[in-house]
Amino acid sequence: MHVDSAGNVYVAGYVEPGLSGFRKYSPGGSILLDVTSGFRTDDVVTGSDGTIFATDYFGGDIYRYSAAGASLGLFAALPLQRAAFIEIDSVGNLYTTGWRDGVVRKVSPSGVDLGNFISGLPVGVSTGVMGVALDPAENVYVSLSTDNTVRKYGPDGDSLGIFASTGLSDPMGMDFDADGNLYVANRGNDTIRKFSPTGADLGNFATTGLADPSDIAISPIPEPPVIAGLVMVMAACVPWVRRCRSEAASR
Repeated sequence: MHVDSAGNVYVAGYVEPGLSGFRKYSPGGSILLDVTSGFRTDDVVTGSDGTIFATDYFGGDIYRYSAAGASLGLFAALPLQRAAFIEIDSVGNLYTTGWRDGVVRKVSPSGVDLGNFISGLPVGVSTGVMGVALDPAENVYVSLSTDNTVRKYGPDGDSLGIFASTGLSDPMGMDFDADGNLYVANRGNDTIRKFSPTGADLGNFATTGLADPSDIAISPIPEPPVIAGLVMVMAACVPWVRRCRSEAASR
């Protein structure tokens, strides 16, 4: 799940059994794009020019689409068993999590595979490396369903230890707000957990109406009279996208 600078929301997930793709919604919820990829698409992100990058979960690769949704083909062939979440930094490098591989893979703005940015992360029979997010300083955060933690890494991939663990249960997608607070979608207990920029646990941000929340994205567009943007929460397999105000529980 991703929100671009204009507040448009991109949602990836199953469109129908055996087929996947993504949709783009306006800030008001109107469908702007409805793209079928032909493979299971677990996450999407956009570049500064509007180019869309999508993960091929089972293929382990990254595909590219124009801002209008036209397929531009394979962008990066990666040696991953499962390509799950994806994020982009300020210069256009991509970071994608290898759920079954115990790694975060880095790809250059031109599609060159730069190898494992992070490796050696624990995986289990049905658990592994899930979400990835970047803070304003471009430190990289990775959620692990294996041990219910969020780990922090420097811009060069150096481990900075466990950032958060309290209240996490099968943590999935993550995102930061403008103040540097981290929000984590907890699929295991149907909550959104909030942490301060230093990793202090700020408790459950949202609980009402959530079922299998799998990803989260924060809009940069304010909604009056709210100062900060809206928090968008996506459920597993995309049966819904729920909207929450930034300072209160879900509505």
